[in-house]
Amino acid sequence: MEANELRIGNLLSFSGEPGAINAGFIHDCDYWNRNPERQDVVSFENVEPITINEEWLRKFNFKCYMKNVSGNPDKEHLVRRWQYKFFVNGNEWWFDFEVDQQEPTNFFWLNWNFGGVNHFVHLPRKIKYVHELQNLFFALTGEELELKTESSTCG
Repeated sequence: MEANELRIGNLLSFSGEPGAINAGFIHDCDYWNRNPERQDVVSFENVEPITINEEWLRKFNFKCYMKNVSGNPDKEHLVRRWQYKFFVNGNEWWFDFEVDQQEPTNFFWLNWNFGGVNHFVHLPRKIKYVHELQNLFFALTGEELELKTESSTCG
């Protein structure tokens, strides 16, 4: 993780506890870089990205569904997918994460519907961390991806 990937509001792990970046954190990192002997401020070195997993997808209110990916209607190979729908300029968009063994795989799609026709792109770069998902959502919508109180289960 590089400092230039981060925005105020991004969620990170501060010594093992999740928290959001604020202006104070940015000030502290800058101050620590100039005064590394100080132990009373947070250092960027003590901050880790949060890996996306099913727990975090639930917290962002992604909905879970089962998908047969076998390619053969007579054979079933079900995987869990987590989907988040949103609207931009009146058009429906959605993210799909495919999950295997509780962790997202390299399968991440950005989908959209224009004029009643669904389109999608499989993103060439894996979205691995919560802050990356937050930044992509903000880049597409101009809004923050918010934590929700309700959660989804998958059956």
